[in-house]
Amino acid sequence: MGPIYFPVPFSFVAAEMEFEHLNDGGYEVGEFEIEVMRVRHPSFVLGYKIKIDEHVICFIPDNELEGDVYNELEPNFRKRLVDFCGDADLLLHDSMYTEEEYPHRAGWGHSTFEQTLRLGQDAGVKRLLFTHHDPMRTDYELSAIVAKMREDAARAGDGMIIEAAREGVDYRMDGDT
Repeated sequence: MGPIYFPVPFSFVAAEMEFEHLNDGGYEVGEFEIEVMRVRHPSFVLGYKIKIDEHVICFIPDNELEGDVYNELEPNFRKRLVDFCGDADLLLHDSMYTEEEYPHRAGWGHSTFEQTLRLGQDAGVKRLLFTHHDPMRTDYELSAIVAKMREDAARAGDGMIIEAAREGVDYRMDGDT
């Protein structure tokens, strides 16, 4: 909510606001349990695991799953991330590039659809939503990529629901949109 992204000065906002810097760890907000994990991106980015009742949602907005640019975070990052997302009902993960596009963008802090699919499979998530799409990609191209990812998952015997997140669509834990 800084001036570059949010042009309204805080003094004009009627809500009472408190800001807290989050680090890796767990937090409780009302009936929500929130776990936070730093992920791989050139700036400081966090992934969130939100638990409410028996449901688990993981939201990882910017994250480069593979490559060697961010090895300084920790040597067991992949295992920790799989555990973090383990058995989530819904995983929303950065999926900006195809495998062919990725080599020219390595180190930018974003993942491929294939990398995200592997994470979802390894973590045993029930539903996977690809997010943070390349803004130059058309809806037709995105639909073709999602269809291919569904085929790849089906060949692996995976029953995961796979979609690209879309503006204006509400996603429910029972698999309906």
